[in-house]
Amino acid sequence: MENNRFIKKTKKVVKQLQMGGMEIEHNILKRRSAEDTVESRKKARLEMKQNALKRQQAQIASDG
Repeated sequence: MENNRFIKKTKKVVKQLQMGGMEIEHNILKRRSAEDTVESRKKARLEMKQNALKRQQAQIASDG
């Protein structure tokens, strides 16, 4: 009887550990995709700034 309870608890703990491992993997993937979006946002901001500068320079050239 005691042995059976121990086996059940062990199975439960193993299952929790496996779920935890999956959770950790999921969090790593989420973090990785978040980093990718941060990088793409930085690139987009940089492109917008460059385009704005080009527009200003073109306007100055046409005004001058």
